[in-house]
Amino acid sequence: MDNRIIQDFKNKVGIEPVLKALNLDYEIKGEDAVLSCPFHEETIGSFRINLETGIHHCFGCNHSGGSIINFVMEYKKVGFVQALEIISELTGIELPKEVDEIDKHELVKRKLVHMRQNYFADQIDTDHTIFYQALLDESNKQDAIEYLKNRGIQQADLVVEKMKIRMLKDYSQANQNLLEKFKAKYLIDAGIMGDKHNLIFYNHRLLFPFIQDDEIVYLSARTLEKDHNPKYLNLLGKSIKGFYNVNDLKNNETIFVCEGITDTVAMVGLGLPAVGIAGAQNIDIKTLELLNDKRVIVAFDSDSAGQKGQKKLNEVLQFIAKCVILYQKDEKDILDSIQTKEGQDKIKEFYEQASTCNSYR
Repeated sequence: MDNRIIQDFKNKVGIEPVLKALNLDYEIKGEDAVLSCPFHEETIGSFRINLETGIHHCFGCNHSGGSIINFVMEYKKVGFVQALEIISELTGIELPKEVDEIDKHELVKRKLVHMRQNYFADQIDTDHTIFYQALLDESNKQDAIEYLKNRGIQQADLVVEKMKIRMLKDYSQANQNLLEKFKAKYLIDAGIMGDKHNLIFYNHRLLFPFIQDDEIVYLSARTLEKDHNPKYLNLLGKSIKGFYNVNDLKNNETIFVCEGITDTVAMVGLGLPAVGIAGAQNIDIKTLELLNDKRVIVAFDSDSAGQKGQKKLNEVLQFIAKCVILYQKDEKDILDSIQTKEGQDKIKEFYEQASTCNSYR
């Protein structure tokens, strides 16, 4: 849409009529309307919005924006076109006819915003959380820390604390204790025990819980033996749903999408937000909708499977994300990349640069 059309619409819109229609109490001081900040709790009026331009700023929480349209987008948590529609309805000012010609991408984007807002409430499955937590309680934190340190993971203690990674050391004792606490059929239904009443994680003792909000909704485990296949073991009869470390999506606008669990853990160790897809080909469209309007850095393995998965991912994300950036590396995977200070700094610098991307691909 032509910027001149939008500017003409903004010129017709008065700031005060919008504030009144939104039932916001304010007082006029000079060229500004002064009110309690709508974006954080306060008892004094720290928020100012210029009555001519709509430029606004809160001196309490530092929230700011450049126009009345931007203000309505943030206050109502809606997209650009929807904010225009709200302003038109509130003020009675007719929308430019060009707004009716919203392209398909904008409609899809608006729908995805709604899906993302409701994902955590709608998708979370806590039926088996109590059993997964009980297994973690039977496991060891310090051994997990030492393992990650030996793999070159930075801040291993903080990573283990945040992601609740554990090492199942005394298999027999854990098996016995769980059977004493719960009926075997519940443990079998949760996918952590087989029909013969044995925990499935005999050769895979490093446990990685999938956490949504504060609930453990899935478990994956890694073998500690170099030559044992498969390296990772998932729950019996239960497919992986969603990203690993999905909580990082909540408060981060720029995020790495990694191939697998270990690379995700490596990123978190660097202090960078990251989610993981368990396997290059395990890309679920419903899950990817969570990346709507995010700056996404794709960091898959450099082997043929990783590149194939990266291509598939990019084809979808170009219709969803704010921008998509491919992280190219000489090493096979992220875990290899972080083994040197130079590699760590390169990833961090790349993230900072990607955080300024604002264009769709």
